[in-house]
Amino acid sequence: MKKVEGCIFHLDYILNYSKNSIGLKDLKRFLINLRMSDMKLAVISNNNNLLDIVKILKIEDFFDVISDNNLDSDFKPLLLKAAENLNIAPENCVVFDSEIDGLNEAKLLNMTAIGIGINIETNMADRIIPNLSDVNSSILNFS
Repeated sequence: MKKVEGCIFHLDYILNYSKNSIGLKDLKRFLINLRMSDMKLAVISNNNNLLDIVKILKIEDFFDVISDNNLDSDFKPLLLKAAENLNIAPENCVVFDSEIDGLNEAKLLNMTAIGIGINIETNMADRIIPNLSDVNSSILNFS
């Protein structure tokens, strides 16, 4: 069974999902559920306003690591930096993203990738979920 110690969320997904109050409520419920499961959490972005954005959404307290990299569009260093700052080996991290590039980068780093959305091909992620409305920490159980 795969040992999952932490989750990394891509800010772009969070922004798209949190456009309405129901999406933001689902996201917060899921983050609370992960925290209750003693999961370490990170949010990453190439946007240098990342900290301001998570503060506006009132979700900054959920994350152990808030990491941006506005100098480089390559996602790999950002994912590795988040795992390192969480003090977790990349293979013990799960990346939540709605973008194919982020999912591919996670897979190249031996991270588990969970694709969020309905337009993700099944070979792009270890798991695919339509949204966070009915998801809890049991999604991190991999055999």
